[in-house]
Amino acid sequence: MTKVLFIIFTLFLFLACTSEQPATDEAIKQTAVDSIIREKDTIKPTLTLTDGLEIFSNIEQVDFCVPLPLAEYIKDTENEYERAKFVFRNKKKKEYELVLQGMFRADPKVSIDDYFKNTYTEESEAEGKIVTEKQIVRSTSCFYAKGFWSNLGDKQKFLEVTWFRPDDVVFLSVNYDIKDTTTWNNRLVQLIKTDSYCK
Repeated sequence: MTKVLFIIFTLFLFLACTSEQPATDEAIKQTAVDSIIREKDTIKPTLTLTDGLEIFSNIEQVDFCVPLPLAEYIKDTENEYERAKFVFRNKKKKEYELVLQGMFRADPKVSIDDYFKNTYTEESEAEGKIVTEKQIVRSTSCFYAKGFWSNLGDKQKFLEVTWFRPDDVVFLSVNYDIKDTTTWNNRLVQLIKTDSYCK
């Protein structure tokens, strides 16, 4: 009988120690917060902007948020442009500009690979646009190209970034002084880490 009582007592103690305790309100809140933080870290980590970049936002026609060096450029308000198109001129050297535009996609069936392939072709090089580097960045659904114009190769360079989205495209084109190549290479690294969506 003592053995039976001992076994029952041990079994009862075992069950009491292993049974789950009901979660308190505080534990439930903490789990929810941990989940949000984990989701935020894995889906879209916060990007720290450097090299004078700050977010420029548009809500007209195509919503987008793109980092630009706004302290160095001024928005051209003298000329009229298409909707969701912005031209910024360098404050010190007016011949250098940024063009940022959001456009609807004509054919949603076209893949990023086809769009990339058809954007940078031998014909564009025949017109004097020499592309020295181009690549698709799948993590942010964009592609970029860097290079120079054959008649300006010793003075300026260009870079272009195209964010390819389900219904639209956001396109950034920059021409800059060759002396600023390192700065723009650093900025490009940050540009391609964004997906142009406003979050």
